[in-house]
Amino acid sequence: MKPFICPPKNPIKAFTLVELIIVVIIVGILASLGLTQYSLLVENSRTAESKAVLSTLRSEAISYNYEYGAYPASINDLGTSAPSACVTTNYFQYDFANDGAPRVRARRCTSGGKTPNNSCAYWNILRLDGSYYSQNCGGQNFEGSWKAFK
Repeated sequence: MKPFICPPKNPIKAFTLVELIIVVIIVGILASLGLTQYSLLVENSRTAESKAVLSTLRSEAISYNYEYGAYPASINDLGTSAPSACVTTNYFQYDFANDGAPRVRARRCTSGGKTPNNSCAYWNILRLDGSYYSQNCGGQNFEGSWKAFK
């Protein structure tokens, strides 16, 4: 005859290995979605920063035109601190173009700029008449056609 063993009064409650693996997988999926959205949010804030700088450069280019009767040949003529090359303190490089439609442009740095650099360059362009567009990595316009600057 086998001896009778009483079960413990407080049985140990624990999660099974399968339950733990499922929870880890779900948390991983949620984290990857959150990280993707966070990256997009951060890049949108950097784009907003470039729009602010473009607005300032536009105002200065218009003032330059009023004072000298012509648009500047380069961004350096405006006397601003906007970088014309990718430097470690900025995410964008800025320039002035005047080939019939004067405009200021911001190009996203892919190397040499403030880290993290973007994987591909894109342009934010603001014409002096106030119309604006952004161009994505493939060169296609991703905000539609020229529109009023906000």
